[in-house]
Amino acid sequence: MCPGTRACKRAKQDSPGLGFALDKEFYGKPAPAKFKMGVAGCPNCCSDAWLKDLGFFGTDDGFTAVVGGKGGGTAKVGRELAQGLTEEQAVALARKVIAFYRENGQAPERLGATIERVGFDKFKEAVL
Repeated sequence: MCPGTRACKRAKQDSPGLGFALDKEFYGKPAPAKFKMGVAGCPNCCSDAWLKDLGFFGTDDGFTAVVGGKGGGTAKVGRELAQGLTEEQAVALARKVIAFYRENGQAPERLGATIERVGFDKFKEAVL
């Protein structure tokens, strides 16, 4: 996560607040495969939220959620899932996304591959 409104003049939302809430709830809990989250305080996405399995970045209206990203040699940019989320709504959405991944993911498949296999519309309908 980036330092957000605590240290950056560009930040629109408190990214450490959301980042620590996500860490507290999900750190160390199993998923079908590697699962990375990123939180940025603004659309500059210094923490590469678009390249994480689940990412959030701040806007004037709240957090925007993106899913299915992946860094590395075969990098993939995530897809926008929801906009204007509060911190509580973002954590609730993360619960649903991770639950979907646990139910539908097949190791060593990352979340983006799971979404491609089942279809983005079906995924979106299940988590929103």
